[in-house]
Amino acid sequence: MDTQALANVSLNQQVSPVLATTAIAEPSKQSLRNAWRYTKKVVKRVAPLLIVGVIYPPLAIVYVACGLYEVLRHGRDRAAIAHHFFLVNGGLTWALSPMNTLIDILSLPFVNKKIYKLSDFPKAYQDEIRQVTEGCPAEEIIAEVHRRRQADERTMMIYKWYGFNNAGASCSQFQKKFKYIQTIGVSTFYPQTKTSKHFGWLRAGVRVLYNIGPAPSEGAHIVVNGTKHTWCKDGPLFMFDDTVVHQSFNLTDMERHCLFIDVLRPSYCPMLLRSLIHFMGYVWTRLPFLGKHSNWRLI
Repeated sequence: MDTQALANVSLNQQVSPVLATTAIAEPSKQSLRNAWRYTKKVVKRVAPLLIVGVIYPPLAIVYVACGLYEVLRHGRDRAAIAHHFFLVNGGLTWALSPMNTLIDILSLPFVNKKIYKLSDFPKAYQDEIRQVTEGCPAEEIIAEVHRRRQADERTMMIYKWYGFNNAGASCSQFQKKFKYIQTIGVSTFYPQTKTSKHFGWLRAGVRVLYNIGPAPSEGAHIVVNGTKHTWCKDGPLFMFDDTVVHQSFNLTDMERHCLFIDVLRPSYCPMLLRSLIHFMGYVWTRLPFLGKHSNWRLI
């Protein structure tokens, strides 16, 4: 072996431990940062619960039980769903979980199916859903969305919100008085757009999505608790419990437009559920900051 080769061997033997130490140190620092962030999230969620537990223990027990029910009712990937629900973006749903659990009980014997078919609803409900979806003036609505839109990736044009008509949008077909339909809007996803996994917050209604306009390719779809619905293959209509974890995608080069409808859950006390939705709609309109938590631009 020549002198230069010996020098290189010697240099490598000297440098390698330093490089190895640096390589080990960097992941270690990142792991500590991640652990610190995770700890802060846990403390932020647990601290209010502990305070409630000290002031009134039965209420804390109710929230723990209802939170666990929200996770377990998914029936799959419970560890991942628990992480998302308790530590990422399920806070508002958890805050309302006692009320949502009560709604599940009041709706019996109509069991929450999580994913619904049109035939799961009484005929009067079906008639209203068909009236809105099948008679939708799609071209006019899409043209209006284009007229109003800005640079946002996702927009929502609202016609009726929790029982209240939006004076800033006009469509006589959508803003008439309905007995069961409480919210009507149009959600628009621009190309190569998706939401994060998230939970709706109120279980008094069932979410109805209806694709309008040309159906994009298979990249445009929604996944609800592991069930995938593709607009071009599975049809324009999809209905589900909005408080179950879900995520929407438009990984195509086309826009995707869907009617966004909330219809009362089937129950023997529709007046009670309708009153609750109207109350929540009233609160929402009086507290605009509630809408700030959404990544949608409302138009």
